[in-house]
Amino acid sequence: MKKRFSVYVRNAQSGPACYYRIMQYVEELDKGRAGVVHSAWTKKEFGTNLNCPDGRKKKVLQGILYLRIVRRRFVSLLVDMLLYRPQVIVIQREVVPHILPPFFATLIRLIGKGADIIWDFDDDIFESGEISAAERKILLEQSKKIVVVSDYLKQLLPAEYQKKTIVLPTSEKCFLRESFSNLLKRRRKTYPDAVSLIWIGTSGNLKYLDPVMEELDAAAGRMKMEGKKQMKLMVVCNRSYKPPYRLRCLKMANIRWSRESAQACMKEAHIAIMPLE
Repeated sequence: MKKRFSVYVRNAQSGPACYYRIMQYVEELDKGRAGVVHSAWTKKEFGTNLNCPDGRKKKVLQGILYLRIVRRRFVSLLVDMLLYRPQVIVIQREVVPHILPPFFATLIRLIGKGADIIWDFDDDIFESGEISAAERKILLEQSKKIVVVSDYLKQLLPAEYQKKTIVLPTSEKCFLRESFSNLLKRRRKTYPDAVSLIWIGTSGNLKYLDPVMEELDAAAGRMKMEGKKQMKLMVVCNRSYKPPYRLRCLKMANIRWSRESAQACMKEAHIAIMPLE
């Protein structure tokens, strides 16, 4: 008998983090019969906030979006607690970003009595302030399992909770069906003429590319001069990236993130980069 599960994500329809950490696995679990997915915001809402050029207007939009998230999460938690009653609940990053309303802690405790909570996060959401101290405390206590992307994130947790923490690197399920030898053959065909780099991430992490662009451009210049090769960087994101200065030798391409575009770029790339602070 399949267990009923409920998944709390930021947005199930867009964004690489949500797909690679949660949704690609949910798709393998007969979502229509066994589980439900609760999104914090819609794709349109996220795009409106992300692309707003006016700072004051953006703050107003963010405030409105926060209230909508609180309303949606409240309804979702009530439905799960009173009607659906899942046996497993998966929470991506947090239930409510930044500020957890006080009564939500009670709801999470109540729903945790009848379900195993799995908490997954792939960034330092404590340092960024994305999750409140109150929600961090309640999820540490109520989660049966905590899933993180690296040992570094695991070490950020109190020692008493690390024994229930699992390290699960972010992956792409399409490569489970790909022949590794065929991928190598494809990459070797292009390697004599070019070296392809890839960066995949969300718009909030684009800033981490800035410090490495000068070195990448310099490396591309040396490669072009010494090895007669072109170096190119594919930036796969839900927002275009503008380098902090004009690139002279590095060829850069902004590619709008989708599952299909990301897969195609990963198959082409020779090297993946993920600069962090």
